Formats: sequence, C-alpha cells, structure tokens
Amino acid sequence: MRRWIWLLLVVGFLPRPVAAHNLCFVEVSNPYCLEEPFSDYWEDNGGLPVFGYPIAAAKAEANPDTDMSYHTQWLERNRFEVHPENAGTAYEVLLGLLGKERLQQLGRGVAPREVGPQTGCLWFEETGHNVCDQANGLGFKSYWQSHGLKIPGLDTYARSLQLFGLPLTGVNLETNANGDTVQTQWFERARLEWHPNNPDQFKVLLGLLGKEVYTNRGNPILPVPTPTPAPIVTPTPAPPPPSFNDCQADPTVASNFPVRIVSVDKRAETVMIQNVSNAPVAIDGWKICSIRGNQLHATLGGSLAAGETRTINSTAGAPIWSNTEKDDATLYDGQGRLISFLEDR
Repeated sequence: MRRWIWLLLVVGFLPRPVAAHNLCFVEVSNPYCLEEPFSDYWEDNGGLPVFGYPIAAAKAEANPDTDMSYHTQWLERNRFEVHPENAGTAYEVLLGLLGKERLQQLGRGVAPREVGPQTGCLWFEETGHNVCDQANGLGFKSYWQSHGLKIPGLDTYARSLQLFGLPLTGVNLETNANGDTVQTQWFERARLEWHPNNPDQFKVLLGLLGKEVYTNRGNPILPVPTPTPAPIVTPTPAPPPPSFNDCQADPTVASNFPVRIVSVDKRAETVMIQNVSNAPVAIDGWKICSIRGNQLHATLGGSLAAGETRTINSTAGAPIWSNTEKDDATLYDGQGRLISFLEDR
C-alpha cells in the first residue's frame, strides 16, 4: 500500500504537458476560449478592439459562400475559419464576409456608386465608394489605413483590405444595436461607426457584426423598400447648441457632417466644402469663418447635392486669411451650430 502512495506522490509532481496556446476570458465570465490557430491570429491582428470576445465554441460549419465545411469560431465582430488548404501560410485563418452577410440579412445590398473620387478621401473603383475622415486626421479613412492584418509581403493598403474588405456603402446615419444614431459605413468584412464624443482613439468603433450575423442566422429579415431620402437632412442626429460668436474661437466639437470643410486656399481666398451625406443639404444662412482674424469669409445659400463639392469665394471685400500664421476655418449652419472645423496645420 505504501508503495502505491509513494508512486502517486511521484507521479503527482512529474512535469505536466505544456498546454496549447489557448486564450480564455474568465475575468469577464466568458465561457468560450480561443484555441490555436485562432488564439495566435486573434493576438497578432488586433485582439479585442478588432475582433471582440468569442461568442461560441469552435466547430465545423459550412461557409455560406462556398458551402464547404471549415473549422469555425464566431466572435463579437467577426468569424474565424481554418482553411487547411492554406496550412503553413498567413492565410490558414480567414475572416468571414460579415459586412456583406449582414446587409443581406437586412435585405440590403451594395449601395449605388458615388459620383466619383472626393478630395482627401480613399476611392475604391471596384465598388464606387469613397472612404473619408470625419475630422482632421480622424475618421474612417485614417482608421482603415492604420489597421490591417499582419501578412508578410503585403503593403499597408493590402493588409487593410484583408481586414476590412472593400466599402459597400457610403456614409449614412444609422442606428446601431445600442440605440446610438451614428455615421456608419459598411465594408465587406466590417462596419465602421463614428462616435464623435468618445476620446480620439475610440471615435471609430467596429460594429458587432459577428454577434448580429450569428444571432440572426436562418432568420433573415425580409427586404423592405428603400426609404426615399428626405430633401433636407439635419446636421447631426443630436445637433450641438448654437455657438456662433462672430467668428471667435469655438470649443464645440464639430461632427463634420453632413457637410465638411475640405480645404482652404489662403492665397486664392477660397474655401472648399463638401456634402458627405447621401441626401441634399440646404445651406441657406450658413457661415464660413476665418478664426485667426475672427472674420466672416462668406454667408452661403441654396443647397448642396449629395456628394457635391463646392468652392466658396470670399465676400469679405479684402484678404482675410493669414498666409503666415495658423488660421483655422469653421462652418456654421443657419442656426449658429458648429458643423465643421478644419485645423490649419
């Protein structure tokens, strides 16, 4: 008997096999773990902000596009698939086309092509859509360019394309699952949302497409007629209070929607603005300001068609834009609410 006790003690202290690289999330009481190769892929390519937590255990599932079965795991923001035909390469794990799939569930498809490239934006000829920033150096364009999969041999553009895919729509105001009405743009593999009140690093958030597609599998929402755009759109879902003060500096955060200041040509004394929404915008009584000199560049009138870019000449009667010092530009609507801000860098 003593011999067996000693044997059990010895065996109990023997080194145990090293566990595979699994990622579990017990700190948030998540019952699902990520196993190799999903765990490596998750860590290497953005982790929680990009993919979210797992929402189901890994198992064999049929790919909806090819009907072929792959080892699959669903996450809050995407779907991982193991493709054995790519074993040993950077493409062993592939992402699902969840932006496309969710639009199909909603009875929507690829939006009609836009008029053409917009100044300062990324243009995707394949689908006919622009990807632009919502603020100076912040927004969908900057986020798309600064995030991507770590695949050797690919440039930055190709890495971003592997993560997000091509844009399928322009920017629209949409209400997400949390009830927030925000600027939204759909991509083949992602949905980008603009949250202007968040800190800069969290102003662009990825939608929970994995959760939405997974929850609604087998229960596609019936197609609904596309609503006719209203002739006039409101500047923001929750417009800021009026803050116009004779072209003084304004601490209000601008949404840069539905119209944004694209550029200022100080020498020519012109300002370029653009309607970045999908509907016409009335601009009667809107004002453009030079902040350096606290001077009015022009008062606007008429309307801007969806996607239209327009150059506005100064009506000040004399040069007002500083060519030697920093001179920011602001755009106010007819009620004195700050719509767009362009920092002079």
